[in-house]
Amino acid sequence: MPNALRPGAYRCPALAAIIASCGTLLTAWSAGELAASQAPRPAAQQGVPKGPGSTGPEAKVNGYRVAVERVQENENFWLEFDGGPAKVAGRNTLSLFLAVRPPRREMAANIEGLDSRFVAFTETNRPVTFQPYMPDDADPLVTGVWRTCLVASDLDTTVASLKRIQGELLVYPKAKIVTTDFPLNGKYPQSTVGDGLKVTLKQVTLRPSVLTAIMAVEWTGPASLARVSSDAMYGITGISRADTTQLPNGGGSSSSSTRGAVTTREYKVTFLDMREVPAKLRFKRLPLRCGAEARLQPW
Repeated sequence: MPNALRPGAYRCPALAAIIASCGTLLTAWSAGELAASQAPRPAAQQGVPKGPGSTGPEAKVNGYRVAVERVQENENFWLEFDGGPAKVAGRNTLSLFLAVRPPRREMAANIEGLDSRFVAFTETNRPVTFQPYMPDDADPLVTGVWRTCLVASDLDTTVASLKRIQGELLVYPKAKIVTTDFPLNGKYPQSTVGDGLKVTLKQVTLRPSVLTAIMAVEWTGPASLARVSSDAMYGITGISRADTTQLPNGGGSSSSSTRGAVTTREYKVTFLDMREVPAKLRFKRLPLRCGAEARLQPW
């Protein structure tokens, strides 16, 4: 039972209700009511919200602006035959796309993410649990905006709208990008220490056109590591003598352990079909976020 997805012809009742109630959807953020951003449109005008004039619900806390950029619904319907008249059944999946804009562009690196206990409530106060995911195109260090996608699956098709969401945004007071280069000189392990991190190139194995490397990172106390680029697996790249970048393309693995106050992460990556051996390996999986994280409650 396909849905017509052209403006003015939405046949998916829950999505039509969400779009029509754009001004009231998710308007109760934490203790207070966020003013409706757009009045509901008549049924004949339901469709994709109009461009520059339409805004989604948003809230601010400690200078961080959290906004709903998109609401997406996927409904699946089927007919069940059980020796009698056919019965229509279906399930629903809702996705919320959130954008967090920090007080300053560079502070997007301070954002750790959302607490895993993220819940929305329907008009009847029924809780709906959402699971956060990072979009594939999210690059907060470049855009200055931290984005995430929240997904609630296997819902009943009677869920027509959400009136509020509840969750926490995790933010570190400090964040810094740290880059470490290791020359491939046959002397391993190699270690560097700085900015609260110990990075070690533990092992390098060379075979014809193939290079495998193992790196370990250690730190003490509350801190968090995040990749800078979604292209580089675990933030490890090869750098040629001409300063060109080679990405690991043969897969990899990672492991993590904690002993006392010391956390260790170990990464293994493989480069395949190399025309030349890199002059060095670069580790740039950060920013390093440190200090006691703050749990902000915009909702």
